Amino acid sequence: MDNLIYFPSDKIQSPYFEIKRFIDFVKQLSELNEDIRFDENYWKGEVNFVKSGVPSQDRRPENLLDHSILEFAKAYVKYQRINSKLKTQDTILGIRVLEKYA
Repeated sequence: MDNLIYFPSDKIQSPYFEIKRFIDFVKQLSELNEDIRFDENYWKGEVNFVKSGVPSQDRRPENLLDHSILEFAKAYVKYQRINSKLKTQDTILGIRVLEKYA
């Protein structure tokens, strides 16, 4: 039985593919308000996508969330803001902790 061959289902996708699908889905949703654009890193009146411990006014590029999590962070914050009563600041705190220890 050492020569087992595994045939994965076509329906099984990688986690990265599913995250990309989620991001693309959220990008299609309407913006939170006219001052917010998904591609921007600073959402006026909502959130700045900076690392944990960085003041939100510090907009230097090196203080942004890591590029590997930035798109997901934007999608997650936008989705939560639209679909739940969580405050944006509570949502981004969780993302910042993940980024810090990833």
